[in-house]
Amino acid sequence: VLVCHPGKRRKLPRELIEMDRLAFRFAFVMLTVAGAVSCGSAKSELDGGIEADGGTSQVHPPMSMLGTLVVMGDSISDNGGVAPFYYDKLKSALELKFPGTSYFHVAKSGSKADDLIRQINTLPVTLPGPVAVVMTSGGNDMRAALLKIVLGTDAPARATMRMNLQEALTELLSANRFGPDVLVRVYEANIYDSSDGVGDFVNQGCLVPYPESDTSQHFERWNGEIAAEVAEHGQQLIDLHALFAGHGISSASRWYAADCIHPNALGHDALYRSLYQSMTGLEAP
Repeated sequence: VLVCHPGKRRKLPRELIEMDRLAFRFAFVMLTVAGAVSCGSAKSELDGGIEADGGTSQVHPPMSMLGTLVVMGDSISDNGGVAPFYYDKLKSALELKFPGTSYFHVAKSGSKADDLIRQINTLPVTLPGPVAVVMTSGGNDMRAALLKIVLGTDAPARATMRMNLQEALTELLSANRFGPDVLVRVYEANIYDSSDGVGDFVNQGCLVPYPESDTSQHFERWNGEIAAEVAEHGQQLIDLHALFAGHGISSASRWYAADCIHPNALGHDALYRSLYQSMTGLEAP
């Protein structure tokens, strides 16, 4: 992707100038989910430790019990892509391992990081603990800022996304948010790149009028903001970018749906398995 650095002005390719802003909004594909957390004075109900899938270090040991599963965020967690969806499979598997688990699905297709606090506010004041929160967010923020990314002026947009993530995490992890001593863990996913770093959307038949070019530096910056905020709150990052690497739209083992944005059935299955392992320390059934 062509970037204008401070003090250097570069002429944009003609095809970029002629693209309308609506087309830009389809240029990047992304997703987000996961982080693990303990809250306030909650008692430890965990044991063991693992290395999570996707190249992410495990922050917390596996859960030995679960009271509530909450799924929130964007369309990755709300009917995006090809069923069966990761969250349906995760719900079924966790209910089998932890009978009686409560479930709340508040994710909304098209939402950005500033919608997370509103989703949180729809949850009950009290929930059975421990509470595991799966979150996919950030991809729509990145897509909305695509023109700024191309121009190299997206730093404020990244900062805004991080500020909104901070607000959501602070609320989720506030003392006694879901009841006295209720343990809360957040599993937050970062943003994947369906082009595997090469930006070959058009060549692969995607409705993304974007010139083929390196996208890796941009995902590193946006995902860096997510990773830093998750780490600051002591939560679990699910490295979706690493997990999906090598399974892009040009791969023979493609994990993306025809829209080049959401996971296909294989992608949803991979996300489900990564989350289940991170939460329980076991291979998913």
